[in-house]
Amino acid sequence: MTIHYTVTERDIINFNLYHMNHSTVNRILNIFIGLLPAFLFIKGFIQSPPEFDNAVDNIMSYAILVLVIVLFSLLFYFGNKHLNIFIIKMQLKAGKKNDFIGEHTLTLYEDVLEENNVVMSTRMVYSAI
Repeated sequence: MTIHYTVTERDIINFNLYHMNHSTVNRILNIFIGLLPAFLFIKGFIQSPPEFDNAVDNIMSYAILVLVIVLFSLLFYFGNKHLNIFIIKMQLKAGKKNDFIGEHTLTLYEDVLEENNVVMSTRMVYSAI
């Protein structure tokens, strides 16, 4: 049986983004880096809280603190996604992932799986998989 398929640049980007979003290590790293400024701001407010004469100023300062934490976390998440897309596109331009892009032919034999594209050919025995 022979299967013909095409892999595009967008397919490579979507695969890498999916992998980055579902990788356990990447999730932990994103949570840690995204929440690090929140912990630093809160630590700073606990160690030296602002001394205002009225409650409105205190409420405003804490509201600004929460707003900064939320905005930084969102900016980090979406900025990280766009940075990853940029890195993948630069790798594609440099030719590092070009062997994945283009027409592919997957041929299934009784005991062998063979994949061919313009750049390379891969042959695997089912027992090795």
